[in-house]
Amino acid sequence: MKNHNIFYRELAEIKSAFASAITPENAIILCRSLQRDCLHSKDRDKDQAWERLFKLLDILGLKSVSPDLVKADEVKVYRANPPSLVERAMRQERTATSSSIIESKTPVV
Repeated sequence: MKNHNIFYRELAEIKSAFASAITPENAIILCRSLQRDCLHSKDRDKDQAWERLFKLLDILGLKSVSPDLVKADEVKVYRANPPSLVERAMRQERTATSSSIIESKTPVV
């Protein structure tokens, strides 16, 4: 549990409830509705629509992603779960294949 956020448990419960209550189709409808309201509403309604959107993003934790830390997080996950020998061989094969396609003078169709 994160010590710096006293509402962490409550927020986790809200996220869990939201995730279990909404289907992917409903999420798409909700996002499109919020997008439409944000872009096409009158001034006051537009402000309220943006506020609803930012609250939703904040609850879901989507606003707190730091682009600078994404690579560091990927490295942490990679080190925790190193690829198997088969995965490494497949990755090397793909890299070699893509390099040879790029270096070849004839276009690939």
